[in-house]
Amino acid sequence: MKKLIFLIILNALFLITDSFSFGQNRTIDSLLMLLRNDKADTNKVNHLNALGRLLMFQNPDTAIILGKQALSLITPAQSIEFPDAKEVIENNGIMAFRAVTLGNLGIYYYLKADYFNALEYYFKALKIDEALKNKKNIASHLCNIGLVYSFKGDYPISLDYYLKALKIGEEIGNKQILANTLNNIGIVYNNQYDYPKALHYYFMSLKRSEEIGNKMGIEQVLGDIGIVYDEQKNYPKALEYDLKAFKIAEELGDKIGIARHTGNIGTIYNDQGDFIKALKYNFKALKIAEELGEKNLIATNLSNIGLLYSKTGEFKDAEIYLKRAIALDESIGVMDGLMTDEEYLSQLYDTTGQYKEALIHYKKSISLKDTIFSQENKKQLIRKEMNFEFDKKEAATKAEHDKEMAVAEAEKKKQQIVIWSVIGGLFLVIVFASFVFRSLRI
Repeated sequence: MKKLIFLIILNALFLITDSFSFGQNRTIDSLLMLLRNDKADTNKVNHLNALGRLLMFQNPDTAIILGKQALSLITPAQSIEFPDAKEVIENNGIMAFRAVTLGNLGIYYYLKADYFNALEYYFKALKIDEALKNKKNIASHLCNIGLVYSFKGDYPISLDYYLKALKIGEEIGNKQILANTLNNIGIVYNNQYDYPKALHYYFMSLKRSEEIGNKMGIEQVLGDIGIVYDEQKNYPKALEYDLKAFKIAEELGDKIGIARHTGNIGTIYNDQGDFIKALKYNFKALKIAEELGEKNLIATNLSNIGLLYSKTGEFKDAEIYLKRAIALDESIGVMDGLMTDEEYLSQLYDTTGQYKEALIHYKKSISLKDTIFSQENKKQLIRKEMNFEFDKKEAATKAEHDKEMAVAEAEKKKQQIVIWSVIGGLFLVIVFASFVFRSLRI
């Protein structure tokens, strides 16, 4: 059954926007009042960005409008879209505002599952922050870019961006970056059915999130761990982790998290053969997802409901839900979701004796599977991780060598000082002796 391995971008977003909270009406009203009186200055930009972040889950379209308004205030008409490094450095204050706003717009488009525009804005923000040498934000953009490629099923490229973000996180010692990125890497391996490796990265992520008390991060990774245990048919443990995640999501008021964990609990019941309970949970999850307009969640639950109706013999309803899932996954470009939808529809047609249709959708599913899970992709994943580990070891060896060289250089200087001190002392002795000798002669 299709599971939603959905690391919401909020953790990566935290790196750019330090003041996110699940939007309270009072805060929104306060920001609207401030915006009525704001002049066209940095205060207005901050307030537009803050309001956009509060509205992004419930209304990403409005968030996009607010983000573009903020961008218009910090972008002169004659400014080019990709400024050169000199321009960025000369106007670093303004360009930092611009990078934050571009990054936010990328997130808003991502939440609409508009991956083309999301990538465009992420890359613009990344270029500016690279010129500003803002490592924390660079890591955030890299993580967000990797997440888009992961949803598109391009796991080697996704892992490449995650490993770059991980390297920066280790360089600057930022546990928030490390927690986010490790979880994302876990998702890549989970989607490749490498469950031991997925758990390895998930538990490393969980440890970092617990160390900094990041409840959102803890919630997300607990849900992801639950998915792995479900895949391994360890249903009691899967349910335990999903229920823990669900409880934290409720405490945080995280509606997307609630929908996500509700759907995954439905999956656990389905895998145990309790189709009535599974349908109940998937319909609950679908309702929340539709209220939020969260397309990935909607497609996942449509697909799961279609599969459940197939299993309970309600074939007409099954076909309706699976076709809706296919249309939605095609529109947003979620390759692995589409592969699963096509597989379920093929099985449905095979069960109902529509063998021609079954073969068409089976071929589509196999074609997508070959693309996503090709041996070349797996080799690339292994290569990228090995290169990353090699670079880490090489950097550690170099650091140790540099330390040894520094100690040797210090020792060498010390010896030189001693030698020159001895030479200086001998010279003074010779001079003194010559004076004594001259005096004795006289």
